[in-house]
Amino acid sequence: MDYGAVESTDLDRVLRFVHTHGIEKVYLSGGEPAMSPLLTEAVRQLATAAKVTVFTNGLLLKRYSPEEIAKLPISAINISIPLEDIQTGSAWFWSLLEKVELLLEQPSGEEDK
Repeated sequence: MDYGAVESTDLDRVLRFVHTHGIEKVYLSGGEPAMSPLLTEAVRQLATAAKVTVFTNGLLLKRYSPEEIAKLPISAINISIPLEDIQTGSAWFWSLLEKVELLLEQPSGEEDK
């Protein structure tokens, strides 16, 4: 998917839809949401209307620092981990766990709704 083609007007339409229909939870998935240049803006805007969950393969934790992620109004982050990385104890897997631990140490940016 060409994320460069996603424009803020598309985000505005989605936000209006979420508001209009009273949607309480929005799940951002992909491909990989962290590849989109609109990710942080999308999270901030969508969080004004709904709880936002981001699905990632771990790139989110590579592209953004734990401090940056913690400042975003994200309700939850779901991480996809290939079973073979757990079984083999790959360096990527252990690096990912270290980043998750750093993220968990951060104060949450989510405000109560």
